[in-house]
Amino acid sequence: MNYFKLRSEIREALERDRNEFPNLVEAIKRDIKNAVIVSDLKIRNAAAIVGYYRELNLGSTNNLELDLYKAFED
Repeated sequence: MNYFKLRSEIREALERDRNEFPNLVEAIKRDIKNAVIVSDLKIRNAAAIVGYYRELNLGSTNNLELDLYKAFED
């Protein structure tokens, strides 16, 4: 997978948080790079991505997996 497939709003939020949470941001980037499909992401990183998705009010279905898919662009 490609980090740049994440919705731009989420990438921007991650970059803003880089100074405060450098290990989290790098872990998410590394996990995305090593994943073939969205469901390959580690739960911790998937939950963090969904947290950004929901916090930015990009949508919420109350379904972690569906929101994770929607956090990425087509």
